[in-house]
Amino acid sequence: MVQSVNLGALSRWMVERGFGSGPLSDVTLLAGGTQNILVKFRRSARDYVLRRPPENLRPNSNETMVREARVLEALERTAVPHPGLIAACSDPAVIGACFY
Repeated sequence: MVQSVNLGALSRWMVERGFGSGPLSDVTLLAGGTQNILVKFRRSARDYVLRRPPENLRPNSNETMVREARVLEALERTAVPHPGLIAACSDPAVIGACFY
C-alpha cells in the first residue's frame, strides 16, 4: 500500500471499468499536496494520478472529492485550464475514501 491507497483494490476497480490490465507500475507518492494524497502510477502504457482525501478523513472529505470530480467533469469541454478527469469513484468502500 502507498499511503492509504490499497493498490490491489484500485487495480480491481480499474479492471471493472476497462482501464487497462496488468500491474500498476512506477507507483510514486507525489509531494506538494498539503491535505490530500496524490499517487502517480502507470498501467497499460498510460500514466495516472489518483487523488484521495488524507488518511484521517475529515467529516466532509468524501463529499469534497465528489464535488471536485464534478467540477473537473464540467470543465471537460471548456478552454479553462484544468487536469483531465479520467474517472471518479464515489464509493468510499473501494479504497477507504472517495477518489478520482
